[in-house]
Amino acid sequence: MKTEHESKMAKLAIWKGEVERELRSNILPFWFRMKTEDGFHGGLRRDLSVMKSTSASLIMVTRILWTYSRAYRVYRDSTYLELARHARKCLSERFSDTQFGGYIWNLDTGNPKDSRKKQTYGQAFAIYALSEYYAATEEGDSLAQAMDLFQIIEDKCWEPAKGGYMETFDQDWQPATDMRLSEIDESAPKTMNNHLHLIEAYVNLLRVNRTSHIEASCRRLIETIIDRV
Repeated sequence: MKTEHESKMAKLAIWKGEVERELRSNILPFWFRMKTEDGFHGGLRRDLSVMKSTSASLIMVTRILWTYSRAYRVYRDSTYLELARHARKCLSERFSDTQFGGYIWNLDTGNPKDSRKKQTYGQAFAIYALSEYYAATEEGDSLAQAMDLFQIIEDKCWEPAKGGYMETFDQDWQPATDMRLSEIDESAPKTMNNHLHLIEAYVNLLRVNRTSHIEASCRRLIETIIDRV
């Protein structure tokens, strides 16, 4: 008879197989339908048909970039790398702000002030995605862009007087009057959510480029979360 430990391990192996089948058979193939010639569709209807008029967001594109970069690292499936490269191209060509630096929030040209704002949370996801893509491909320009963005966040988003990273900025990196991440959020200048995603991004960057500057920022972030949150 199997021991209790052996039974638990057997169940875990079954669950692991089920999760992996769901990931590779349904979840990862699903997002290929969102691909367009130069980017991605921004939404789906309840019946999962594509809403072609909906614009893509920075969060969506960077999460796709991270997911398929990571999937390629694990499975070495070239189709995952193909979608990651498509997301990487979309991020660089359509979201990058060549005038003020960083990445704009979404591609909604109907509301340019809102669409071109800078959410620190969104910049964090760009670092997270670019560093993962670099880990998958070792393409040096991705690491360089992640490092440039890291420095922008350190220069523009950290508030020296009281500590912590500010939430929302206008396109030119001036603090925004409305700090909300979305319409259902409060207009808070600093949030746990913001700092949580920054440490996530910084640690992923540290994994591929261990520098004393990034290490110091990680420590400062953790201390801020412990002391203030």
